Amino acid sequence: MEKVYYQPILTEKEWGETDLHSFEVYHTYEHAKKDFPNNIIGAYSGDEIENPTYRYDDETPLFYVDVPNSDISDEGWINVKTFETRQDAIDFAKEHFHADDNGMVSLISQS
Repeated sequence: MEKVYYQPILTEKEWGETDLHSFEVYHTYEHAKKDFPNNIIGAYSGDEIENPTYRYDDETPLFYVDVPNSDISDEGWINVKTFETRQDAIDFAKEHFHADDNGMVSLISQS
């Protein structure tokens, strides 16, 4: 799965007023939104931003809720949401995907 990173969408004037460099990105949407609450946050992957460098290397570990891609020719997974705690990820998976207490769901059903 290709890693997604985040950066606020800024006007030319805003770029001139911030200490954020154009190559600096965030690990999570939540961290970017915390620093830029009034801006839209863009999600990027691969080389959409040349030589991306994380704004904070010490950001908290991340937990992901991912689902399999329905296109079986693609082995990738789709990130639904990112969380700063395992419990928050489990709670989200339980609410939206009826996961068990470990955040697990079954992809198998019987008619």
